[in-house]
Amino acid sequence: VSIDIDIRQEQLPADHSSVLQTGSMRTRIQAGLGEWIDIGGILSDTSRSQTGLVGGASKQTSSQTHVFVRVDLVP
Repeated sequence: VSIDIDIRQEQLPADHSSVLQTGSMRTRIQAGLGEWIDIGGILSDTSRSQTGLVGGASKQTSSQTHVFVRVDLVP
C-alpha cells in the first residue's frame, strides 16, 4: 500500500509585515496491510526560570508525540 501525505502551513509573521510565511511537505510511504507506520511527530522542550529577592528556580520539561497510521482492507 502506498500513502501520499501532503502538508501545507501558512502563517502571518510575528512582526505583522505583509509577507505571508508558507511551508509545505510531500512524502510517500509504503507499508503492508495491517501494519502500523510512524509518520512523524512533535518533540517539545520547554525551559522556565524564575528569580526573586530570596532565590530562584528553574524547570525543564520535554514531551514527545507520534502520529501512527494503519491501513486495513474493509470488506
